[in-house]
Amino acid sequence: MKTTLLLTALLCGSAHAEIKVDIFTFDYNHSLIGSFTMPSQSPFSPELSLGGPNKDWHPFGLTGFFAELHGSFTVATPGTGFFDLDCPVNMSSGAFFNIDGVASMDKGSSRFITIDKPGTYNWSILYSPEIAQDYDHGSQPTGRSWIELTDFDHVWGPSTGVPESTAWWLWLVPAGILLLRRKQTHQSEVSEDS
Repeated sequence: MKTTLLLTALLCGSAHAEIKVDIFTFDYNHSLIGSFTMPSQSPFSPELSLGGPNKDWHPFGLTGFFAELHGSFTVATPGTGFFDLDCPVNMSSGAFFNIDGVASMDKGSSRFITIDKPGTYNWSILYSPEIAQDYDHGSQPTGRSWIELTDFDHVWGPSTGVPESTAWWLWLVPAGILLLRRKQTHQSEVSEDS
């Protein structure tokens, strides 16, 4: 149990809690407009929500842009979680989510993701806001923009302090010591009475 708690403490201390966002022009050149960082919702999950219920995420006040989001999270307890990626899904708009070497998701999808080993994992999202076709058969942003990556299970955080299954008998030691002391006290009282 001590090694598990030590590993969890080390992983918690090294958890990254920032998301880097790069914003690019809404054209074929994809020129960098600017970058910024923002806090992540959890150091143990790539979960994020931008744009809220009004679907109005407009970095630098832009309606037309492309974005690349990068972050990392720490897996303290390996396991399988269920994720949902909600974003625009028409034409060339949407998002692509990737955890390096583990799994990826495309716009408007849900899936289980399993991570078998504790450690720090990098993730990224490529994003384009909602785009609609105009009367000249071109494409223009509609002004609606949002990304919601939902982690339904939150399984990768630190585990609770439950003892490992191989050491269950250690819980019996204090009870055994108390019983032994009581027996010794009782025997000494009986021998004094005689």
